[in-house]
Amino acid sequence: MKKSKKGLWDDKRLVFVASLLLAVIAWVVVAGFIAPGDTRFIRNVRIDYVSREAQYSEKNLLLVGTLPRQHADVEVSGDNSVTGGLNQSSVRVYADYSAVNGPGVYRVPLYAEKVTPGDYNIIDLTVRNGGSNIAGPRDTVEMTFQEKLYKTFTIQVRASQLEAAPGHTLGDILKTPTQVTVSGPKNEVERISSVVADVADVLDSDTQTVVLNDLTAYSVPLSFLDANGNRLDIRAMALDIDASAANVEVPVHYINTIALTATFANLPDNIDREWFNGRVSVQPESIQVSGPAEAFENLQPPFPVKIFDASSLGLNWVSESIPIVLPNNLINMNGTGEDGTGAPRTMAVVSFNTEGLAEKTFDIPIENIHVVNAPANTEVLPVNDVVTVRLLGDAAQLESLLPDNIFVEVSAAGISAGNSGLQSMAARVLVPSRNQVLPLGSYVITCNVEPS
Repeated sequence: MKKSKKGLWDDKRLVFVASLLLAVIAWVVVAGFIAPGDTRFIRNVRIDYVSREAQYSEKNLLLVGTLPRQHADVEVSGDNSVTGGLNQSSVRVYADYSAVNGPGVYRVPLYAEKVTPGDYNIIDLTVRNGGSNIAGPRDTVEMTFQEKLYKTFTIQVRASQLEAAPGHTLGDILKTPTQVTVSGPKNEVERISSVVADVADVLDSDTQTVVLNDLTAYSVPLSFLDANGNRLDIRAMALDIDASAANVEVPVHYINTIALTATFANLPDNIDREWFNGRVSVQPESIQVSGPAEAFENLQPPFPVKIFDASSLGLNWVSESIPIVLPNNLINMNGTGEDGTGAPRTMAVVSFNTEGLAEKTFDIPIENIHVVNAPANTEVLPVNDVVTVRLLGDAAQLESLLPDNIFVEVSAAGISAGNSGLQSMAARVLVPSRNQVLPLGSYVITCNVEPS
């Protein structure tokens, strides 16, 4: 029987090789034409300059000038079914400031990262309309950094156009806040020399003078001045300011003249007040003071500069300088100070005229020593036979005065009736027949206390 002739495709080895070759060709066709790898740009992705700004702010640095380019183009690659759906929110471009370590100009690198997950890669990024390309998925932008400076200024108030009505005066102007803190680039902050709140800024431009007769408040914008007193355009200086205006209160006080006096305690009940007061003088006799109306309501003239102890007087007591201390809400306006300037006079001189006076010592017999205010059923007897007292007064009255005209009064008030024995008690000297005589010094009398 004749064998049939085999065809080319009857060889299994040849068929295998041909099938393998066709499979490779088919894969190439599918990979290269049917589902090609997509390389495309995501345009106008906004650059994030903020999220990592702590990298330089923690070093007390500030970014100055205008921000660099705001958008970048990001090149991605991947399967068309993935990359075709990517948009500007699918990737993030950010600035990395880790290399910024002091003031100066830097090329700050930009990096891109995926936001939308998927099988795609970021190939490169390019800052739109500028930037220096760096190999890999980044670019750089030029940025300038300066040292950040904080400075606090005391707010100065200008109120030259304000005047007080007749019979009044302007009090100390109050301001809130009293200080303002400015922060920003060092070179900008250092341009500021002073901060003022000028009341003229809130008055009509035609106003020359404003007369005030009561408390008046203004909200005054702050002005920032350079060393030459020129106003700075603070809005163009990229500064942080914790106050832009100050509340200015202008108190208006009444002016009054008050007489000064000196008060003396421990004067005898029968003293000739006109005679005594005529020997006391105070310089100045009066001062001008200013303050709110309610302050004068509580002030009873004349105003005592000090309370003296009359028993401490003597022929050698001529004068004493005393500070004039007014209540807190009153201001001393009296000029011609002790230093010859126009500053308020803060001291008063109290004088006691001793002309025609004399001092004399007397021994008072026990018969003229009397105990008063003794508790019931208690006997209180002085143990002193004689008490020596010292008097100051009109020389003629002292000359005619006898010991029998002088009495010592011992006060037993406050002693305990149950405490027998010797006790010391305060006493006072009385000269009822003379009205121009003062007892000097203090007296303590020893008495024996016994139940009666």
